[in-house]
Amino acid sequence: MPMKVCINIRNFSVSAYSNLKLLTGILLLVFCHPTFAQRIVLGGNPQGSQLYPISQAISSVVTNNSELRVDVLPQGGSVLYPMMQTDEVDLALVNPMDALSALKGEGSYERPSRGNGFPMLTVMLGSPIGLSLVAAANTDIRSAADLAGQRVVADYGAFASAGLTAQVVLAAAGLGLNDVDLVTVSSYPEGVRAVIEGRAVASTGSVGSSIVRELEASRGARYLEVKNNFATNQVIKKLGPAFYPYRLEAGQPGVEESIWVIAYDIPVVARPNLEDETVYKFVSAVWEHYAELGQIYNPLETWTPERFASNKAIIPYHPGAIRFYRDKGVWTDALEAHNQSLIEDLQ
Repeated sequence: MPMKVCINIRNFSVSAYSNLKLLTGILLLVFCHPTFAQRIVLGGNPQGSQLYPISQAISSVVTNNSELRVDVLPQGGSVLYPMMQTDEVDLALVNPMDALSALKGEGSYERPSRGNGFPMLTVMLGSPIGLSLVAAANTDIRSAADLAGQRVVADYGAFASAGLTAQVVLAAAGLGLNDVDLVTVSSYPEGVRAVIEGRAVASTGSVGSSIVRELEASRGARYLEVKNNFATNQVIKKLGPAFYPYRLEAGQPGVEESIWVIAYDIPVVARPNLEDETVYKFVSAVWEHYAELGQIYNPLETWTPERFASNKAIIPYHPGAIRFYRDKGVWTDALEAHNQSLIEDLQ
């Protein structure tokens, strides 16, 4: 429980103030309000990304409805995962495939983790985030196959998850990184900005992100379709196990006609040594007040409790989260078996 520090001011005399009643109110407000809430840090990508407003909304809902005070650190995984290991970051909104690579110490995370990986556990899954390559609508680029030999942003430096999306969409069209003129940037928003400025013809675009809306306003935006068929889905699953086909309905920025893209359900992960009770309180606040998320940020209307405990998770769940889901009666035998298989895969 938050600590309350109260002062008995019944016999307190302050001759320097004529309005003792006002001073009393101020003292009661400052010293008796439960301001000593437990502070936790939630990582979320920088402004311009889809995860930035989501992290802000979750921070607001949890802070306003629990004993936790959630501060947001807008950084990518390459910064957040090492900080989770040193307990400077407690939870993070992540790309699940990028997080799994970090957990295993693979790819770009092999050297910084010295091959040991950065430990983390799933707390919940949330709304789906639709993804594909996005091009300017005032060009002749209408499919990923049209990108052969074109300048494509597919190297994002520390933001490896955006590069994986580009790689998956290209692979679904039968192209590899060697088939395009690779453009390197330092962040997801910079990739779309390269398209806005004509330095690239396509980059990874997350549906609803503010930087894609900038592209829509300046040159028009066009998401490139990813075919939804067995062969394509096999390619997608091999490269990104958390991805699944996702239908984009017409009328959104960059979507003239309904098309298929790829998506994943956004996970919140925690450092493994974060106290079970803290995780329990965090999940409880979001579970009980999830409707407020959509009021803050419209795309979060789909961030609903039935998604939280899911067999779409590719990283094992935190014990504090499991205890909450068991108390709610949603942690099934099938979920337990799935979670155990994830643990075994990491051993």
